[in-house]
Amino acid sequence: FTPLHYGEGVLNTLINKLPFELHIPRYQFCGPGTKLEKRLAKGQQGINPLDSACRKHDIAYSQSNTLQDRHKADRELENRAWGRVKSRDAKFGEKAFAWFITTAMKAKRNLDNEPLRKVAAQALKAAKIAVK
Repeated sequence: FTPLHYGEGVLNTLINKLPFELHIPRYQFCGPGTKLEKRLAKGQQGINPLDSACRKHDIAYSQSNTLQDRHKADRELENRAWGRVKSRDAKFGEKAFAWFITTAMKAKRNLDNEPLRKVAAQALKAAKIAVK
Protein backbone atom coordinates (compact mmCIF):
# COMPACT_ATOMS: atom_id res chain seq x y z
CA PHE A 1 0.00 0.00 0.00
CA THR A 2 1.44 3.32 -1.12
CA PRO A 3 -0.71 6.26 -0.01
CA LEU A 4 0.93 8.83 -2.26
CA HIS A 5 1.67 8.37 -5.94
CA TYR A 6 3.71 10.80 -8.01
CA GLY A 7 3.95 11.11 -11.74
CA GLU A 8 1.29 8.49 -12.39
CA GLY A 9 -1.17 9.40 -9.65
CA VAL A 10 -4.90 9.84 -9.86
CA LEU A 11 -4.66 13.52 -10.80
CA ASN A 12 -2.15 12.91 -13.60
CA THR A 13 -4.19 9.97 -14.86
CA LEU A 14 -7.32 12.13 -15.01
CA ILE A 15 -5.49 15.00 -16.70
CA ASN A 16 -3.99 12.67 -19.30
CA LYS A 17 -7.44 11.25 -20.13
CA LEU A 18 -9.14 14.62 -20.56
CA PRO A 19 -10.33 15.33 -24.10
CA PHE A 20 -8.98 18.89 -23.74
CA GLU A 21 -5.93 20.67 -22.37
CA LEU A 22 -6.00 22.74 -19.16
CA HIS A 23 -3.88 25.59 -20.43
CA ILE A 24 -3.72 29.23 -19.51
CA PRO A 25 -6.15 30.81 -22.02
CA ARG A 26 -4.58 31.24 -25.50
CA TYR A 27 -1.32 29.58 -24.43
CA GLN A 28 -0.06 26.52 -26.31
CA PHE A 29 1.99 24.79 -23.60
CA CYS A 30 1.45 26.37 -20.16
CA GLY A 31 -0.82 24.09 -18.18
CA PRO A 32 -1.41 20.41 -17.55
CA GLY A 33 -2.59 17.94 -20.15
CA THR A 34 -0.65 19.31 -23.12
CA LYS A 35 -0.97 17.09 -26.18
CA LEU A 36 2.75 17.57 -26.77
CA GLU A 37 3.29 15.38 -29.83
CA LYS A 38 0.34 16.99 -31.61
CA ARG A 39 1.56 20.52 -30.87
CA LEU A 40 5.16 19.74 -31.85
CA ALA A 41 3.94 18.18 -35.11
CA LYS A 42 2.19 21.47 -35.88
CA GLY A 43 5.49 23.28 -35.30
CA GLN A 44 4.16 25.32 -32.39
CA GLN A 45 6.84 27.15 -30.42
CA GLY A 46 4.78 29.02 -27.82
CA ILE A 47 3.09 32.41 -28.00
CA ASN A 48 5.66 34.23 -25.87
CA PRO A 49 8.83 33.49 -23.86
CA LEU A 50 6.83 32.06 -20.93
CA ASP A 51 4.93 29.66 -23.19
CA SER A 52 8.23 28.66 -24.84
CA ALA A 53 9.62 27.87 -21.38
CA CYS A 54 6.56 25.70 -20.72
CA ARG A 55 7.22 23.95 -24.05
CA LYS A 56 10.78 23.12 -22.95
CA HIS A 57 9.38 21.85 -19.63
CA ASP A 58 6.86 19.61 -21.42
CA ILE A 59 9.59 18.19 -23.65
CA ALA A 60 11.83 17.53 -20.63
CA TYR A 61 8.95 15.75 -18.87
CA SER A 62 8.27 13.61 -21.94
CA GLN A 63 11.92 12.50 -21.88
CA SER A 64 12.23 12.05 -18.10
CA ASN A 65 12.59 8.69 -16.43
CA THR A 66 13.01 9.71 -12.81
CA LEU A 67 11.55 12.03 -10.23
CA GLN A 68 14.95 13.72 -10.12
CA ASP A 69 14.68 14.50 -13.86
CA ARG A 70 11.21 15.97 -13.34
CA HIS A 71 12.42 18.08 -10.41
CA LYS A 72 15.20 19.44 -12.60
CA ALA A 73 12.66 20.34 -15.30
CA ASP A 74 10.39 21.94 -12.69
CA ARG A 75 13.27 23.98 -11.28
CA GLU A 76 14.28 25.16 -14.76
CA LEU A 77 10.70 26.23 -15.54
CA GLU A 78 10.49 27.95 -12.16
CA ASN A 79 13.67 29.92 -12.94
CA ARG A 80 12.58 30.83 -16.47
CA ALA A 81 9.13 31.88 -15.24
CA TRP A 82 10.68 34.01 -12.48
CA GLY A 83 12.83 35.63 -15.15
CA ARG A 84 9.64 36.63 -16.97
CA VAL A 85 8.21 38.09 -13.74
CA LYS A 86 11.27 40.35 -13.50
CA SER A 87 11.50 41.06 -17.24
CA ARG A 88 10.99 44.61 -18.48
CA ASP A 89 9.55 43.44 -21.80
CA ALA A 90 6.87 41.10 -20.39
CA LYS A 91 3.32 42.42 -20.31
CA PHE A 92 1.29 42.35 -17.10
CA GLY A 93 -0.64 39.18 -18.05
CA GLU A 94 2.51 37.24 -18.84
CA LYS A 95 4.08 38.41 -15.57
CA ALA A 96 1.01 37.33 -13.59
CA PHE A 97 0.97 33.87 -15.19
CA ALA A 98 4.75 33.61 -14.71
CA TRP A 99 4.38 34.34 -11.00
CA PHE A 100 1.68 31.66 -10.74
CA ILE A 101 3.86 29.11 -12.55
CA THR A 102 6.87 29.97 -10.36
CA THR A 103 4.77 29.39 -7.24
CA ALA A 104 3.23 26.18 -8.62
CA MET A 105 6.63 24.67 -9.47
CA LYS A 106 7.95 25.43 -5.97
CA ALA A 107 4.88 23.88 -4.38
CA LYS A 108 5.05 20.83 -6.64
CA ARG A 109 8.67 20.13 -5.74
CA ASN A 110 7.89 20.51 -2.05
CA LEU A 111 5.03 18.02 -2.35
CA ASP A 112 7.39 15.54 -4.00
CA ASN A 113 9.89 15.90 -1.16
CA GLU A 114 10.81 12.44 0.22
CA PRO A 115 10.73 13.39 3.94
CA LEU A 116 7.33 15.02 3.41
CA ARG A 117 6.04 11.84 1.76
CA LYS A 118 7.21 9.80 4.75
CA VAL A 119 5.49 12.16 7.19
CA ALA A 120 2.30 12.06 5.12
CA ALA A 121 2.38 8.25 4.98
CA GLN A 122 2.90 8.04 8.75
CA ALA A 123 0.07 10.50 9.37
CA LEU A 124 -2.26 8.49 7.13
CA LYS A 125 -1.31 5.27 8.91
CA ALA A 126 -1.91 6.87 12.33
CA ALA A 127 -5.28 8.20 11.17
CA LYS A 128 -6.36 4.74 9.98
CA ILE A 129 -5.37 3.23 13.33
CA ALA A 130 -7.24 5.95 15.20
CA VAL A 131 -10.41 5.33 13.16
CA LYS A 132 -10.43 1.58 13.91
